[in-house]
Amino acid sequence: MTVLEPPDIPTLSAMLAAANANRQAVLPKGSGTRMARGAPPARADVTLSLAGLPREVEHCSGDLTATLSASATLAEVNARLAEGGQRLPVDPLFSAHSTIGGLIAANASGPARHRYGAPRDLIIGVELALADGRLAKAGGRVVKNVAGYDLARLVCGSFGSLAVITRATFKLVPLPQSTVTVAVTSSAADATRRLAEAGLAVAAQPLTPTAVDLDAPSSRLLLRFESTVAAADRQASAAARFFIDNGLSVTRIDDGRQDVLWHDRAASVWDGTVVRVAVRPTDIAAMLDTVAGRTQEQGLSWRATGHAVLGVFYVGLHGPDHAQAAAITGIRQAVESRQGSAVVLAAGPPVMGLLDPWGDAGSGFRLMQAIKARFDPFGTLNPGGGPGGL
Repeated sequence: MTVLEPPDIPTLSAMLAAANANRQAVLPKGSGTRMARGAPPARADVTLSLAGLPREVEHCSGDLTATLSASATLAEVNARLAEGGQRLPVDPLFSAHSTIGGLIAANASGPARHRYGAPRDLIIGVELALADGRLAKAGGRVVKNVAGYDLARLVCGSFGSLAVITRATFKLVPLPQSTVTVAVTSSAADATRRLAEAGLAVAAQPLTPTAVDLDAPSSRLLLRFESTVAAADRQASAAARFFIDNGLSVTRIDDGRQDVLWHDRAASVWDGTVVRVAVRPTDIAAMLDTVAGRTQEQGLSWRATGHAVLGVFYVGLHGPDHAQAAAITGIRQAVESRQGSAVVLAAGPPVMGLLDPWGDAGSGFRLMQAIKARFDPFGTLNPGGGPGGL
């Protein structure tokens, strides 16, 4: 496969135009940390690397916004933004080396999604190179700019199948003065169910945690509070009292162990096959029961961690390939019966060959196909590798 690494956007545009004219399939690439997500492309003649593009960060601290090159990594961006006391609150695992373009293309998020959302909730403007080489802009550099179609959100989660992202503008948040983590456990036989219910109950309290995550089957609920020193302490203490009053055990962590704790629990899921499950928040406990039942039937080991109030979980599976595929099929059937979804984000070729990684794309798939046809009529960009196999 040919690898192209344009030094600037005009060259990138020309390369795309040439590939499109020659009916070559192009696979856009940032740092490569999320290239294995979803289904592999049906074909790929050219890899278009953004690594050689300038890594620019235009920080408008007074507006709490920044315009970022797609080739810049999140670590580079937040290091620059920290000089002005701000940050881009996107925190998926392995994000330090992920490029801004890659994070947008995968709509990747982490625990902070509870409070700040995913990239599609923070993005306010985007610059794109279309499949035929034309350059386009949408949105703007201020939060109140809502003119035109919302193309910025449209490309979030498109996996490079609609356009190549070159620059993007995001809303930012101030850096917190203090961070406190509250870990909640239960000794009850139905600990996971109790903690899932506690996570939903705490969301109704007058508290503003940055993250509310649930681990299973280890049955642990984690909350993170980020604010001023006084506010973080006050909210963590109020949350602890709420859980203790409900018969749960609480451990408070104020020091640097927090970062290791949050990282290690997420990383433990990403060392094998990973399935992202999304259900209604009230169905979380039932969904985890389903995962436990299907994996036990197939003799698999599993771990899950995710957003207790949002209903989005990442399930890691270990065991024989055919057993994994059977368990995923059973989990997907149960989840889809509850109007949810189960997408295989990472797996070896044998597992990917035994099932559709995306599952049922629903009634909106025809609209997705129409959008793909309008943006990329010749199927130049990541054909077959987009959502639902676009």
